[in-house]
Amino acid sequence: AVHSAKLLEDLIPAGSKSQAEAVVEVLRAKQGRGMLWVMDGWDELPVQLRTNSIFHGLIKSPRKLNLHFSAVIVTSRPVASGDLYPFISSRVEILGFTPTEVKQYFTEALHDEQAVEKLQKCLREHPVIEASCYTPLNAAIVTHLFLAQGQSLPTTLHGVFTSLVICCLIRHMTKKGIGEVDISSLDHLPSCLEEPFCKVCTLAYHGIMDNKATFSAKELEKLKLPEKLDTLGLIQGVESIASFQKSVSYNFLHLSVQELLA
Repeated sequence: AVHSAKLLEDLIPAGSKSQAEAVVEVLRAKQGRGMLWVMDGWDELPVQLRTNSIFHGLIKSPRKLNLHFSAVIVTSRPVASGDLYPFISSRVEILGFTPTEVKQYFTEALHDEQAVEKLQKCLREHPVIEASCYTPLNAAIVTHLFLAQGQSLPTTLHGVFTSLVICCLIRHMTKKGIGEVDISSLDHLPSCLEEPFCKVCTLAYHGIMDNKATFSAKELEKLKLPEKLDTLGLIQGVESIASFQKSVSYNFLHLSVQELLA
């Protein structure tokens, strides 16, 4: 797994360790010329891996790895990447939606000017939620909830993500053929959901305590979730080839969902 990588060889997708070692030898012989490293989601790495790991070396001291002609692109929330600024040659910040683009997104998603006006009025009354909509994903979540809740919105970000979790649970149960349910609160779930939901919350809690946002298949297996319910639609699998064989890691749909469940 990427998080456990100790050597460059661990980051090379190859059929065997010897093949990965051969690729690294070529890279070092060329001192990294023509090589681009893309580190997507720097802010999702545990703190210790940002300060003492192969990733730290690639960004802050590539000469020590004999890769000083390679290029490195790091993506991160700006608030979590300030320590990198002294080591980078250029920085680009993606600001997300402007207010005009937020309205354009709402218009294209809702296809109803009156609904757009009502949604924007709701958001003006709750500026914290309104401010979060500069992120396209958050704008999509808000639009979905606005439609799902009869053109109304929760009044806090906590309420937004609570409602999102409830929507995911209802959709998942319907998709699995368990039947339609009415869930008004995460504190009062149908009996069939109580135990698996508690286990998913425990996983979220331990992840937060360990500064961890991705989980292995073995960690999910330890939860012993019912096959028909599996991860309740709150966790997704992402296939990775950054090892000697393909592997799948798992994460919650949104970091705020993990924080809420923890």
